[in-house]
Amino acid sequence: METTLIVSSGQYETSAVKLAVNHKTWGGLCRRITQLENQYAVYGDNFAGWLKASVSLADSRDEWGDNQIIGGQWCQPYNGWLSVEEIDGPFMSYDDLHKKLYGCNR
Repeated sequence: METTLIVSSGQYETSAVKLAVNHKTWGGLCRRITQLENQYAVYGDNFAGWLKASVSLADSRDEWGDNQIIGGQWCQPYNGWLSVEEIDGPFMSYDDLHKKLYGCNR
């Protein structure tokens, strides 16, 4: 199965990219998301340390714009950024991701 994801990283201004990820299982997709969070991590200043990248399920309704300082593009995903925790805001839980991809709860 191929799933298109958005990966975004940065501390003050973020840069995003759209990637197609191949996977055979739900666990494989989750592992790949974790790999992308670490692969695109950036080292923040002011003692912030390593900042993991944000990942989202791509959608045709995503909002894209040009960065003014670092170049590239920023993205505000329609589905929200993936989050392990159930929190308010523009986030999508892994349960919601599973429902959207497979049509059922995991």
